[in-house]
Amino acid sequence: MHKPIINRSDLQLLKLLSGYSPLRRKLSAAFAVAPHNVPANVVTMNSKLTYREETDDMSKSVKLVYPAGRRRGAHLGALAARRGASRRDDR
Repeated sequence: MHKPIINRSDLQLLKLLSGYSPLRRKLSAAFAVAPHNVPANVVTMNSKLTYREETDDMSKSVKLVYPAGRRRGAHLGALAARRGASRRDDR
């Protein structure tokens, strides 16, 4: 199994949320890289992600945001990307 990849900027901010045990474990296991070295198939914070749901074969899009920027339809997640997903940065 591969170590999750996270950009260093996201890591620093997500550490502030590390009171949540599963997140803390993921962050401690992650391989931190400079933002410009994040592979195209890794989803980062403030990115839009489009994926295809296996159960109904429907495409869905979400934007990964920090809790303070959370709105209806937005989801928090940073350490994994689905295979075949596309990422678009909105920074």
